[in-house]
Amino acid sequence: MKKIFTIVSTLVLSLSISAQSWTDRWNDDSYLPESGDWSIGFDATSTLNYFGNLLNSNATAPTAGYVSGFNQAIYGKLMTSDNEAWRIRVGLNMTKEIDNTDVPDANDPNNTVTDKNSVGKTDINLYLGKEFRKGKARLQGVYGAEAGLAISSETEKNEFGNSPGNGGVGMIEDKSGLNFGISLRGFIGFEYFMLPSMSIGGEYGWAFGFLSEGGGSTTTLNFDGSEDENENANDSSFGFSNDNSGGSLVLRMYF
Repeated sequence: MKKIFTIVSTLVLSLSISAQSWTDRWNDDSYLPESGDWSIGFDATSTLNYFGNLLNSNATAPTAGYVSGFNQAIYGKLMTSDNEAWRIRVGLNMTKEIDNTDVPDANDPNNTVTDKNSVGKTDINLYLGKEFRKGKARLQGVYGAEAGLAISSETEKNEFGNSPGNGGVGMIEDKSGLNFGISLRGFIGFEYFMLPSMSIGGEYGWAFGFLSEGGGSTTTLNFDGSEDENENANDSSFGFSNDNSGGSLVLRMYF
C-alpha cells in the first residue's frame, strides 16, 4: 500500500510540474515581439499542403504561383510598441509565356512553319496599414486597417509562320491597357508564436475597392499585309468584398 501511495504521489507531482511547465511556456513573454522589432513573412499554405500530402503521396512541390489570397506578396512589419505595428505587403509579379505551334507550310505541304504566341503580364500590389494586437499569451489576436494600390497590364502577341497572303492573318497584338486600383481594407485575425520570434497566423478582411480599367487596343493583320487597330473603351468598377475566405496561413520571423 505504501508503495502504491508513493507511485501515485510521484505521478501527481510529475503531472503538476509538467502542467506548470506548459503554463509557463504558454505565458512566456520571450516568444512575443517587442517595440522596435521588425519582421518578414511569406505565405505558408503551399508548404504546409506539400508536407501534409506527403502522407498520401499526392505532394505537389511549392511554387511561386501557389499563393492563396495575396498573390505572391512579401510581408513586412515594424513594431512601434509591444501591441502596435506598421505593416506592408508588396507584390511584384512579371511573367511572359511563349507558345510555339508548328503548322503546315502553305508553300510546301511537306514542311512546317512556326506560329508564335506570347502573353506578357505585369501585376504590382502595395499595401500599407496599421495593426493592433490583443492578448498576453502566445496566441495573439490582430486587427486593423490598410490602404492598397494595384497596377496591372497584359499584352498578347501573335507571329504567323505563313505570309498574310497564305493564311498568316489574324490578331497580332492585343493590349489590355493599364489597370489601376485602390482599396481600403479592414482585417481581423490571429498570430500564434510556436517558437520565440516565429509565428504562423491568418486573417480575414473586408475591403472597399475601385478599379479603373484601361481600354487598350487590338491590332489585326489582313490578307493584303495591312494592319487595322481598334481602340477599346475604358471601364471601371467598385464595390465591397471579403477576401481570404479560402484560407491562407502566413509564416513570420521577427528580428
